[in-house]
Amino acid sequence: MNKRQLAAVVDRAGHRQDEIDLIVDEARELRAKLLSLGRCDLARRFVTTPTYLRDFADYLWFNKAWVSFEKRDPPQPQQRIVSTAQFKEKFTMTRQDGGPSNSEVPGHERRKSALARHSEAIWMMWLAKKNSDVQDRIRKAKKAGRTVSVQALEREAAIETGWLFPLEEWATIFPDAALAGDYDFIERIVQRFKEKDVRPLFRSPECQIIALFWHGFEYLGAVEFIPPLKNWTDKAACEFIRFMSPDNRAFDVRRYKQWKSDLGLKRERPTLVSEAEYEQRGATHTLKCRR
Repeated sequence: MNKRQLAAVVDRAGHRQDEIDLIVDEARELRAKLLSLGRCDLARRFVTTPTYLRDFADYLWFNKAWVSFEKRDPPQPQQRIVSTAQFKEKFTMTRQDGGPSNSEVPGHERRKSALARHSEAIWMMWLAKKNSDVQDRIRKAKKAGRTVSVQALEREAAIETGWLFPLEEWATIFPDAALAGDYDFIERIVQRFKEKDVRPLFRSPECQIIALFWHGFEYLGAVEFIPPLKNWTDKAACEFIRFMSPDNRAFDVRRYKQWKSDLGLKRERPTLVSEAEYEQRGATHTLKCRR
């Protein structure tokens, strides 16, 4: 088999994997609908083991090779060339307490679409960062002459990102973990789902705000007027988060930097908002921004 033939086979396998993943997604939707109707007896029939988890179990506990196919790029926020000429040097943002909910304002569907695209992009960046962290730990250990177990690191990464799959899907590989005597893995995955929020990136409203506006202000219908948060200085971004947060409390810039690091994000140039001043008068909140 020559390289061209091999590439064709791999491409077909990748497409087949996409089809399998789609079936798993459809099964999840059916389960959710049945559970909302209180039909757990029917929902259990649609519990399937994702290919990733099956391969992960074989790799971790039965020493089988892990072969994966790269997924197509997820939906991304609209990518635009950002320049200093696009945006005003000064602008002011305002909002009112007790205003209309998101579902009542015009453009609600557009906002939901923006939220889905921006959130997906942030999740993928965070997962890429976690994978990079694992690879970096492997390189450092080898450089220091230490013995490193790649499987152990992959196991920790899987537990840390346990919220990527529903608990009932994780449970389909628990028998494998039990046969291998890895009861700790089972306990720690279950513990993930006992936490109030199993998605750590969205545990705080501040992280939600960063994720939503990092690539642009489409959610507010102001993508052409307000520079993406990635082009704000850390200090100015802190004031914006204060402006948007429910309790409007101030916080240290170091916390903002930590949130960015947790999300795997880095500020980008050019700097389009260097200063921002937050002010509240009664129910009116104002943020004055300048380059």
